[in-house]
Parts: sequence; structure tokens; C-alpha cells
Amino acid sequence: SIPGTPFATIKAASDSLNIVGVATGGVTFNVTAGHTENISSSITITATGTSTNPIIFQKSGAGANPLVTRTDAGILVTSVRGGAGDAVIRIEGTDFLTFNGINVAASNEGIEYGYLTYKPIDTNGCQNVTIKNCSITLTKGVSPYVSGIYIGNGTNSVSSNTGVTVTASSGINSNIILTGNTIQNVHDGILSIGSSATGFYDSDIIVGQVGSGNAIQNFGGGVADTSYGVYFRYVNDPALVYNTIDNAAGGGVPHTYNTFQIFFSIVSGDIIVNNNLLTINNSSTRSSSFIHNNNNSVISETYNNNTFGGTFNTGTQYLIYTFSNNTPNKTASGNVITGITKAGGSFNGYYAAGQPTGGTETITNNNFSNLTVTGGSGTVNLIYCSSSLTHNIVLSNNIFNNVAYSGSATIYAINAAGVSNNQINNNIISNITTGSSLYGISFSGLNASVYNNNIYGLSSTTTGSNVVIGISTASITNNTTNLNIYN
Repeated sequence: SIPGTPFATIKAASDSLNIVGVATGGVTFNVTAGHTENISSSITITATGTSTNPIIFQKSGAGANPLVTRTDAGILVTSVRGGAGDAVIRIEGTDFLTFNGINVAASNEGIEYGYLTYKPIDTNGCQNVTIKNCSITLTKGVSPYVSGIYIGNGTNSVSSNTGVTVTASSGINSNIILTGNTIQNVHDGILSIGSSATGFYDSDIIVGQVGSGNAIQNFGGGVADTSYGVYFRYVNDPALVYNTIDNAAGGGVPHTYNTFQIFFSIVSGDIIVNNNLLTINNSSTRSSSFIHNNNNSVISETYNNNTFGGTFNTGTQYLIYTFSNNTPNKTASGNVITGITKAGGSFNGYYAAGQPTGGTETITNNNFSNLTVTGGSGTVNLIYCSSSLTHNIVLSNNIFNNVAYSGSATIYAINAAGVSNNQINNNIISNITTGSSLYGISFSGLNASVYNNNIYGLSSTTTGSNVVIGISTASITNNTTNLNIYN
């Protein structure tokens, strides 16, 4: 028990653990609810557990979570996102470790990380680590380097996040589970950066589970620098489910630079982003994305049952942006806009570019409605797919309604170009207004079937060269065959 005999604090228990190690059956530290302790250096864990001898730090009893607060200004002056920095709790190469209900905080922006996993050498990653039911409240100040949880690759440089070059599977961070946490007053919520070594990306970083998602809030807003809710680089099979990500909630303010709720920089395997509640408030003229897959060719991508809302300035926004030339199969289903307001500029709902040579893109049962843009100009693609003549797309049972652009944007509800089998059916496209041209469905490619769509209430507030077209085949090329438009 903490506090108790022989350990009055979590730090004292950790220091002893590192010296004597873990006995048969493992060790559980029961930290009394309401316990608090202040520290002026990291609580560092170097001891390791096993599947049969795990290490557990957990809240015990009813009441507030135990709280560890780092009160100093730190030692390392980090100058790059994910560089060497100071942490409240530092986990060095430890396996089979759980923190359950242990809150951490920092009172100075010089403390960059709440929980940090660290690789001391290239063959010693952190594996089977769980951080759950914890509140991580840091002090972002005007630092762009403060992150709630950092799954890192090990680094000795404040100006680099490259870390070690992993040479064995033991050096991978794997099976890292982050659930039920609240992360706030940070610049970035969760960073996960692995090794660039081929075949040795970090793997299976799980952010949220059914009934136990994370709340990432009050991030960004302190300094004009790109801000991320969750960021992945050199990670295999990343998954984010049932999380609530809202940069302005919990006392936050609209961000003044690029905002990305979920960002895949360099990843492999299968991307899964399901059942998340995503809200962005951004007052800058720069671009923002709720879900952004940055030119990754993976096995599959799944974006299902996510909910989007927010307020933006005139920059370009994306709900789901995916650019991947070699991802054969993508699915986006059940996604919903609850209400988005913009001051002008371009907007994209589901935006898929790249030229995969096979597979199927399935976009069904989405509701991309309730978008209001109060002025300016740009282009709106509620669904945009541009692919190759060997790639199939199914666009079915989507709803587009109540879209009003008081400026002069060209709007496409569905814009699908250059695919092999373009199946567009049973969509409802209604009540859309703009001050420029407007297209219900625009498509091109081979073997197209466009049928059973209900298109009405489309209007432009200006005349001249602007057009309003329910179904457009204007970009159909000469090699189009089997063109079917009916019912």
C-alpha cells in the first residue's frame, strides 16, 4: 500500500522496484485514493515485468485518483516535437506494466510529457504497457512540445525525435493500450513515434476501446504551431476507437494554426478509426483535418461511425483525408456531421486521392449534412474520389442535406472520377445552395452505374456562367463503356 510501510510515495516504490526487481507473481502497488505527492524529477521505471510477473500501480479505494505533480521547470530544453524532454512518469524499456487511475500533472511548460515510454537501447522497447483511467493535465503555456502521452523511440537529443534504429523485435513498442484517460492543457494529446527501420515499426498502439475511450481536450491554442490530437509515425496497425477529441473543450480556445485531430504520418498494416466524436474549433486561415492519412499505402483503411462538428475560419478543411496510391480497400461508413460552420474557403467531407490499381472503396450510409459557410469562395466536395481505371468505388445510401454556402463556392455532393466500376446508388442529395456552380453527382470512368438517387432542392443564387446540374457526365472520357443512368 502507498502510502504505507515501507513506501510513503510512488517515487519511493519505483526507486526500490528498479533496484530489487519483480518477484514471482509480480507486484501490485495499491495507491490510496486521494493520495498526492509532488516531485521535482521524473518517476522513472527501469525494472521490467513478464506475463506471469506483471507490475501494477493502481488506485485503491473510493475517492479521487491519486495525483503526482511535477513542480519544477525541467532540465532539458526541447526544441522539436518528440525530442528528448522531461516527463512526470518515465517508462524505460519496461514490459507488462499497468498504471490504472494514477493522475499526473505538471505546473511548468518545461515538463514536456505526462507519461513517456522510452527505449534505452535499440533492442529494448516497451511492450504490453497499459495506461488507463488516468488524468494527464500539463501546462502547455506557449510551448509547442508539450504532449500528454508520448510513445517514443528513445532519443538523447533535444533537437531530434529520430531515436534508436531498432534491430530486433524486442526493440519495438508493442501492445500499448491507452484507454479511459483524460488528456488536457497540452499542445498535442498523444504522440506515437517509432523507428524507421524496415520491419521494425512500433506495433499495435491502441487508443481507446469499447466503453473506455479517451477524452483529449484543451489542446493547441497556446502558440501558433501545428497541433495534433493523436499523431502516428512509424507505427504498424494503429487503431483509434470510441475517443472524444475536442481541442476547445475543458477550457481550451480555438487554435490559431493547422489542427489535426488524428494524423497518420508514416504507418503500415491496417488503419482503424471508428466511433470517435471529433470536434475542431479553429480561428486561423490554415487547413485542418479531423482524420488525415498522409500518403500511406497500407493494407486497408476503415473509417466508420465517426461524428464531426466544429467552427472554422476560411482555411481548407477535411473530415477524412486519405491519399494512398497502393491501398486497395477503403471503407467509410456511418460517419455523421452534427453541424459545421465556416467563414469561407474550401471544404471536403470524404476526400480520397491516389491511384490504387485494385480493390474497392466502399462509401456508404454517411450523412454529410448541416454545413453552413457564411461567405468567401472555394470548392466544396462532400465526397471526392479520384482513382485509377482498375479501382472500384461503391457510393451508396449517403445523405447530403442542408448545405448553404452564401459565397461563391463550386459545390459537388459526389465527385467520383476515373474509376473502373463506379456504382453510385440510393443517395439522397437535397437542399444545397451556393453562389456558384452546383453538381449533385459528377462522375467518370468505366462501367458506371448511377441509379435510384433522389436529387432535389439544388440552387445557385447567381446566374451567368454558373450551372446547377443534378447528374453530370461532362468529364466522361472516350474510353467509357457500359454507362448506365436510370431510375
